[in-house]
Amino acid sequence: MFIFNLVFILMVSLVCIAGVYRVKENVKKSTFHTHMIVMGVSLIACLTFGTVLGVLIHDNFATSTMIAILVGIAIGFFVGKPFGHVVVLGGMIEGIMGGMMGTMTGAMVHMSPNHTLFILFMNGLFLSVCIYILWCLNQAGQGDRALFPVKNGTEGQMKIQ
Repeated sequence: MFIFNLVFILMVSLVCIAGVYRVKENVKKSTFHTHMIVMGVSLIACLTFGTVLGVLIHDNFATSTMIAILVGIAIGFFVGKPFGHVVVLGGMIEGIMGGMMGTMTGAMVHMSPNHTLFILFMNGLFLSVCIYILWCLNQAGQGDRALFPVKNGTEGQMKIQ
């Protein structure tokens, strides 16, 4: 079950990354929205991945943390890549943070008699956030200016065109 969860998390993360690449030109117009999307994908994917890995490899906390951090760096890199170096750095840091928090949570939860229920809860939360991110990306792909306004040239001000 745990291996299936890890594969599920990676597959849904790849779908989210593909969604980001599909509409990258529309999302690039707003640095705030770019950051939120990259943070959302990196953090929730690595938090869930780390939690499952922490339960799976609960007897070797260092190994599970290192694996989750490396996965977090990779996901953060690939999600942020279309938007530049600063966004890549943010995505990688958020992936590291999610991986570390996830493995800590998994290492604590594995002792619980209903840790499987918690893993299912995390998968549901992960899937819900990813579906909402994909919905937002779909709106960006359709040019929804209410969700993704563009800067009007003045610092920090957004204008819906």
